[in-house]
Amino acid sequence: MTEKLLARAGVIPLGRMADPAKIAELMLFLVSKVSYITGHNLVADGGNFPVL
Repeated sequence: MTEKLLARAGVIPLGRMADPAKIAELMLFLVSKVSYITGHNLVADGGNFPVL
């Protein structure tokens, strides 16, 4: 990883960058047999989204 990515990972609450395979798993889950989820914004940011 570049130094910029390592610095960014340090401020993410989980302490690491997302693994592209994990994001792909999430997408596969959403396009699979899950027909009851509609109109939802799913945030996959390692807990970095500010809680209001």
